[in-house]
Formats: sequence, structure tokens, C-alpha cells
Amino acid sequence: MHFERGGVSTRGRAGRAAALLLLIAASAACRVNKDDLARWKKTVNGPDKLVAVLTHDKYEKDLRVEAAWSLIEMPRRGGQAIGLTRLIEELNKLPVAERREILEGAWLRLKPKVEQPIATAGDGKFSDPAVLFKDATFALYTDDKLDLDAKLKDEMTVSLTEWAVGKKGEPVEKRLQAFEVRMENSAQAYGVEQVLRKLGLTAAKQLPALLSAPSAIKSQRLDSIARIVVDVKPPANDKGAAEAYEHARDELSTNFAAILRSSLGDGFVNAVKGEIDEALKKAPNGKQVLDNPETYKKYMSDVRNERLTNLFAIAKQVGRKPVVDVLMATASDEKAEPKHRALALAALEGNIDTNNPEGLKVFLAIGRSNAPDEVKHGAMLRITAYPPDQATKAYYDLFESPNWKVRYDGAMRIIDLMGKVGDKTKTTVREFLHKLPASEKTKFAIGEPTAYGTALTHLPTELKAKEAIDEALRSPRLGAQMTALGWYYAKGTPADFSILEKHEKDKSPVPKCKDDEECGWDKPGCPVPKGADVEFKPVNTVGEYVLFCVKPEIEKRAKAPPPEGKK
Repeated sequence: MHFERGGVSTRGRAGRAAALLLLIAASAACRVNKDDLARWKKTVNGPDKLVAVLTHDKYEKDLRVEAAWSLIEMPRRGGQAIGLTRLIEELNKLPVAERREILEGAWLRLKPKVEQPIATAGDGKFSDPAVLFKDATFALYTDDKLDLDAKLKDEMTVSLTEWAVGKKGEPVEKRLQAFEVRMENSAQAYGVEQVLRKLGLTAAKQLPALLSAPSAIKSQRLDSIARIVVDVKPPANDKGAAEAYEHARDELSTNFAAILRSSLGDGFVNAVKGEIDEALKKAPNGKQVLDNPETYKKYMSDVRNERLTNLFAIAKQVGRKPVVDVLMATASDEKAEPKHRALALAALEGNIDTNNPEGLKVFLAIGRSNAPDEVKHGAMLRITAYPPDQATKAYYDLFESPNWKVRYDGAMRIIDLMGKVGDKTKTTVREFLHKLPASEKTKFAIGEPTAYGTALTHLPTELKAKEAIDEALRSPRLGAQMTALGWYYAKGTPADFSILEKHEKDKSPVPKCKDDEECGWDKPGCPVPKGADVEFKPVNTVGEYVLFCVKPEIEKRAKAPPPEGKK
């Protein structure tokens, strides 16, 4: 039966209702939801669909933010963060208000993810669940086109800093552990050092505190910490930042000096003993090391020495008074291993306060001592840091050393300084020659006159080296005369034989040295041509030096073909 009411039949109403329900159902079927976004993260065309939701204002804000989050979480494809790249590209195209609204919503999801602590991964290892989200944050943070809201950028700065160096107030041991784990992660797009350099002094100044952790003595990242703290400098004309930088450098030096001092003792070997013992137990020949006390002691000594070699290299970069004090004390310590003393002196390069005369006194004392040659050489090198006139005077003070190598070291540096700064040395070639040994009673090696003579030939003409040489050739002082002959050894020609002739008959004795003093007059002497070969002749007198050393060298040079390009 069909009823009509108000001119409309009940059958008509039912048809329209059914059509409306079908329309609503179809509309619901086409509506995008979070499940779709999650699924698209894994599909081939997913990035395009997510971008469509992200960029179209017909979608609600929450869904657009969810699309942004899906692009962030999207797994890498072919090793590339396709989702994140597309997100940043499309955000740059949006109006500022829309972009900032979406970024603000995405950051609410990102922030707690970036702040996740490292997690245990079994077998004593750790993982970093924050890596993906830190990489996304850093990519957004460093894209200048996004023009981040100041509040958002500040929050990102804090989160990235805490990811890199830990939160203030946390135990420093925990902070150092997280720093090392994150430094070791090669799977991240942006490493700790890159993040810290971008963040600048605000973050870098927090690094020195990590060196106060108990386990810092065995950390493998001390070099990274030192490098970042030293390199990340304050902006120009920012007094507050400059003070913060200086404070960070001083704190770095204080904490590193403590590590270096302890490692020179037993601190490092004690810290790693347990780990090394376990490693030796698993090594093929490790048991032999563990079971033999002497072998084990040497093994641990080698471990310590290898570590100290690394620490001294870092010390050179760190510098500042606390570290310099440890280095100076080590260099001066006669009981310290020669290798460590030499390394300490090398690390002092560029770190010496030349306004403080105490350092110069230390180096002179080492030069006069019975320290091994490698230690003395290191001390002589450091004297060059002082003003030329002070350095020259210090080297002259060592000319009477019973060890000819000390004088040689200083003499060559004086000539080098004269060549570089001239009158600033407040010396002359004439004075230099006069300071050399007066007689054979002072040790004087066969290589000295030729080395000095050769070096003097390279001085600028205004220093009048040739005039001083001609004068020295007539001098009764052995060192000056021999060096003048060494000048002819280096630069003489056959035309000079007439000048040298009278010196061939000079019976003045050359110094006598013990074999271990390596003066070289007796052994090996000088090479004298003998047919197609050479014969080494011992040198006992000034005349023999001319005959066996100087003249053969001049003759050899005269017979040699001219250098390429010259005739």
C-alpha cells in the first residue's frame, strides 16, 4: 500500500535517504586518514601522496602535520632520506604562516624523540634511538630558507646541544658515555662534531667538563673534544662570548693536564688493565703474556707509551698554563723516559710564554745537562720561540758545551735566524765565527765546518759573510779557520786553490774525540777519490782537512755537469 503525506510519498523519501547514505559512504571511503599516511610511508608513490596532504590547505592542520611526520619517519630509500628531503623542499614553498604552523606541530613530535637517551644494545654496547630524529631536526635547523621561528630555533638549539654534550646537571660520566657512543655512530647523516660546530660556542664550551669524568682517562675521543673546543671560536666583537671561550680553553687545559699527569704515572694502565686482561685471555698468544710477569710488564709499558704518544700530540693543541706546567716538568725530569721528555718538548711548540724567562732557563739547563741527544735537541728547538736576540744569546751560551752536537744545533739555528731576520739577532757573522772553539781542546766535529760554511754561503750579501770568511781564514782560532775552509768546501772553485795552498801544509791538530762522541775526524774521515771508487782518509790536521776534504769536493764539483737549464 502506498501512502502520501503532504504531497510527498514515503517511497520517495526512502529513495533520497538511501542515496544520501551512499554519498556519505563514498565520501568517507575517499577521506584520507592517519592509517593511509602510515601505509604510504612504505609505498612507491607514497612520498607524492604525503606531499599532497602536506601542501593542500583542504586538509586539516593535524593531518598535514601527520603527513610531515610521516615524511620524517619514512625509511631511507637507496641510502637517501627521500621523505625528509621532500618535506623541506615543500615546506619552503608554503606561505610562512602555514609553514610555521606545520613545523610547530612536527616539532612537538620531534623534540621528545631527539631527547631520548642512549640505550643498551647487549654485550656491553649501546645504541642511539635519537639518531633519525636528530638528523631530521638538524636538517630543518640548518635550512636558512625555512626561516624558523625564533622560539622554535632556540628550542632546537637546546635539544641538539643536549643530544651532543648531555644535559647540564646529569652525571658527567653519563654525559661522556653518551658523547662517545654518538661519536662512534657512522650511520647518522650528521655527526656530533658537525652538529657542535654549527651550534657554536654555546655547545662547545660545555665539552671540557666531560674530561673530568673518571673514565675520561681512557677515552678515545679526547682529541675530538680538544679540537672542537679550540676551533669553535667566539664571534668577533662579542666580549661575553670571548670570555666564555677563554674560560672553556682554561677548563680544557686544567682537565686535560690532570689526565696527562695521571697517565704519566699508572693512571691509564690501571684504568684499562681489566679490559686488556680480558682481551689477552681471548688472544691466540695472550696467555703467554699473562703468565709471564716480565713480558706482561713490558706489554703494559708499551700500552702506556702508545697512549702517551697520543696524549702529547693532543697536549700541543690544548696548551695553556696547566698543560704547559706538566710538559715543562716532564721535560726537566731526569728520571722520566727520554722519549716522554722529547715528546713533552715537542708538545711545547707554540705554547711557550716567551715573556717568562723561566722557560728559557729550563731549556738552557737541559742543553747543559747529560740528557740524551733527542731531549737536548727538543730543548734547542724550543729556544727559537724567543725573540731572535734572546735566542741567539742562549745558543751562544751553549757553544762551550762538551757535547759538540749541542753547539751544532744552536749554531745552525743562529745562521738560520740571521738569514731570516738579520740585525734582529744582534749578532754578526764575524761574532759567530769568533764564538766557535778556539783550539783543538774543545770537541769539534768534522761535519761542523762544512755545515756552517755551507749555511753561511746562503746569507744575504748585506750580512757580509764573505768578508768575515776571508778574515777567519787568517785567524789562529781553529773553529773560525775551519769554518772558512768549509765555506770553500761549499762554494770554492779551482781558481781558489792558490788561496788554499798554504793551508795544505798546516800541521795544526784537529780535535781528538772518543769513538762514541762521533766527531768523525778519524772515522770515517773524508772520502778521497781512488780510481772509480773512493777511499776514506782519517783527518789529523788542518792541512789534511784541506787535502782530503775541501780540494776533492771542489774538484768533484768542477767536473760535474752544470745544472739543467744552465750552461
